[in-house]
Amino acid sequence: MLIYTYYLSIIKVLFYRYGQAEEIIVGGGALRELVNDSDDALLLFYSSKLHNDMTFKEVFSALKEELIDAYKHQFLTVDNLQDVFDGSQSENLRKVGFFTDHVVSGSQLKHQFEFCMTISQKADKASLSIAFDALKYSSALVMSFLKNFKKLVKSISAGLYDPIATLDIIDEQFVTQLEKEFNNTTTGYSENTTLYTLFERSAQTHANRQALICGGEAMTYEALLNAATAVANLLVSKGLEAGQNVGLLSGRNFDMVIGMLAIMRAGCTYVPIDPKYPVERQNYILSNSGIEWLLVDDDNTAEATADAYQIGRASCRERV
Repeated sequence: MLIYTYYLSIIKVLFYRYGQAEEIIVGGGALRELVNDSDDALLLFYSSKLHNDMTFKEVFSALKEELIDAYKHQFLTVDNLQDVFDGSQSENLRKVGFFTDHVVSGSQLKHQFEFCMTISQKADKASLSIAFDALKYSSALVMSFLKNFKKLVKSISAGLYDPIATLDIIDEQFVTQLEKEFNNTTTGYSENTTLYTLFERSAQTHANRQALICGGEAMTYEALLNAATAVANLLVSKGLEAGQNVGLLSGRNFDMVIGMLAIMRAGCTYVPIDPKYPVERQNYILSNSGIEWLLVDDDNTAEATADAYQIGRASCRERV
């Protein structure tokens, strides 16, 4: 019973670390020493309430109590789990099963699960095998789970009384891969290609894809490109010349991105000014950044500011 409880506790901690779900429910066969021969088809479910500050020792101790409590649900099937456990949302439920040599494990039980683990213990060695639904889980994901499981076993051995949130589940090889391979983002690029040109290429390639989402509204690459082009043409028509600095007074909205792209398209430099800045800070930027034009979004006017510093002014709304 202790071996079964030990491995089941590890699995619950690992699934908790993956998804931070407060309630972890795992199904499995009944312990052989607790059932009669006639009960070899029992399927039990163990529900655990976990939190970051729990130690593995506490998870293990609580699970021993749950083994007895699980017999309240011995006639459940996987499909009606969510009707019994309040913490289970049917749309989020993953059908996970766990079996060892210490439980009855008729083949009809294992077939109910989409992710089923079986641990065989021989002397001082244990082996873990996993049967899984290939339509829901990839082989790469399962291999990653096995590596994380192995690493967690080592972490628990060294930190039985450490909070489960601090137990390491990533092996050294993957840490090295993260630090050296995945983080190696060095790549060549054309020094003669501008950022706006790269955006324009992407917009032409993915015209109908979403480029921006703000406040429940979306804008496609095509719409963004058209808006940026319209504002750039507006600025040029008002007298903007390449190489000038343009202040961009805008909140975090579509107009901010449109303005940035429009200014770059016109061959100029944008100087961002947050409308939430104190007026003194805005004035300081305007007077010390060589700004010759001020582009504002639809939520800001700043006519007086532009006049005070004798700079040109345009609004994103004028593109329409």
